[in-house]
Amino acid sequence: MSNFLQIQYSKNKNEVTAMSLALGNRIRALRRLKRMTQLQLAEQLGISVSQVSVIERGLKRPSAEQLEKIAAALNVSREEFFLIPEKVRKHSLM
Repeated sequence: MSNFLQIQYSKNKNEVTAMSLALGNRIRALRRLKRMTQLQLAEQLGISVSQVSVIERGLKRPSAEQLEKIAAALNVSREEFFLIPEKVRKHSLM
């Protein structure tokens, strides 16, 4: 497992949290920017379309290994998944 990121999991590994929802939304947005379908992403990752859907909806958090594969498939850095847009950052500081 890569040491670039250690995700803190709750006792219930599949618990839906704000972090998993935000991560899933970010993956979906990046996939759409690349004009890639869920099927195309699933094929590149070697997983089912339903697994991609579950990740994008934040119902399951991808492992660090899966995040690396998703980043490679989308041709982005792993850190791209965790960037906070400036507009959101300004709002959260108030």
